[in-house]
Amino acid sequence: MTERLGDGFTAGYDPHWDDGDDGDDGGESAEAEQPRRRRWRGVVGWSVFGIALVLLVYGALAAGRSLYNPDSRIPPAPDYPLVQGLFGANQAISDELEAIEALVEDETRIELSLVGEVQRLEFPRTLLDRTLAKHKESATFFVAGLPSGTEFRVLVLRDQSLPTVFAIELPGSRRAGQSIQGAFVVLPLVSSEANLALARLGQALEQLMIEVDEAGSSDVSNSEFTIFGPFTIEGDQSLAELIEINIVLSHLVAKLDQAGADVSVQAPAFLIFAAPETGFIRALYQPGRRLVQKPLWRAGEVPSLAHELAHAYISLVLENPDGALRSAATYFEDAHPRLHGVVVGDLYERLDSLGQAEETLAFIIGALANGQTKTIPTARLLQNEGLLAISEAVLVSDVELLISLGMLPECMDPEDLGFGGREIVHDYYAAVEAAC
Repeated sequence: MTERLGDGFTAGYDPHWDDGDDGDDGGESAEAEQPRRRRWRGVVGWSVFGIALVLLVYGALAAGRSLYNPDSRIPPAPDYPLVQGLFGANQAISDELEAIEALVEDETRIELSLVGEVQRLEFPRTLLDRTLAKHKESATFFVAGLPSGTEFRVLVLRDQSLPTVFAIELPGSRRAGQSIQGAFVVLPLVSSEANLALARLGQALEQLMIEVDEAGSSDVSNSEFTIFGPFTIEGDQSLAELIEINIVLSHLVAKLDQAGADVSVQAPAFLIFAAPETGFIRALYQPGRRLVQKPLWRAGEVPSLAHELAHAYISLVLENPDGALRSAATYFEDAHPRLHGVVVGDLYERLDSLGQAEETLAFIIGALANGQTKTIPTARLLQNEGLLAISEAVLVSDVELLISLGMLPECMDPEDLGFGGREIVHDYYAAVEAAC
């Protein structure tokens, strides 16, 4: 979504008031009124100060993130064997790794050669990163060939002195005419005793990097392509801890687990995808690989994670999804004409009515997971005048619809919690915490 900073706003009060010096009309009442007016002026003044302070802190945090990245954005290679589950590999990724192993296990000696040109994409760097040389992360793409004639594409992620991460795309996976786009699985760290074939492949790639670096490379712009990888959240909490305490996220994950959906949010895999012409993609769900991923150079957000898990739920858990989405589309035309018809319609103009209804459901799930009373986060509203103009409230009927689809727990039912109005209010979330 394109994000454009707005013109801001001002707040104040009128300092001109009657001082009671015009005769008998003032009297004792005028004397009593003056302290009240002074108190009111003080309250308003502190309110303005508080608003200004909040905006200043928010601006400082945003500026800090834009100036400095304290940690590397390249996830380390996992150990072998891969951990399975929501926070590890799923069957799709394990199958890809086994297929890569099969390419080389019959080779008595793995000798790799560089085929064609080398392409290099440098991660976006902040001002302080450039000044202090804290991070210089890059991705290198090339094709490696085996003596047997088999060729496969390689993605190499490096950040100065940190360990190199190798990821491989299966032969034949590359879509014609899509440049560097592709789906890569990370080569795990293995000992020769644990898996001889993968260990030898890793050693061969390290040797080939000498030739790759000497060959030179053509640059690819990070504004044209985005690398998506494991979903992570900034802060002291792990993603598992965050999901556990978030009622909406934990419910979606439990439902996916009960259905055997085999979805992963932190699988050791990458996707290279063309960036949109305007804005950026905050997260995505890969149906074929059943992965939820985010851009490597952007922090993960709770609404984005819930949004993508909602897509996974609809495709893997929901019974009769077409019928449910058809009914939802009809509902949204009246309940959320701007969110459904303007925001979703503009962002996903190639989708049919069912696809647009799915996106609208995902937006509302994201809002509920983040404790919002608006369908678009407040921070994003402050940054974009267009969104502010078309933002809509989260409705009580939205929650009821999502509960009927099994996407929210029944303990979130607004009527049972005593909220019978039209719109969700902040007190509703406190009631949900107590009830669920």
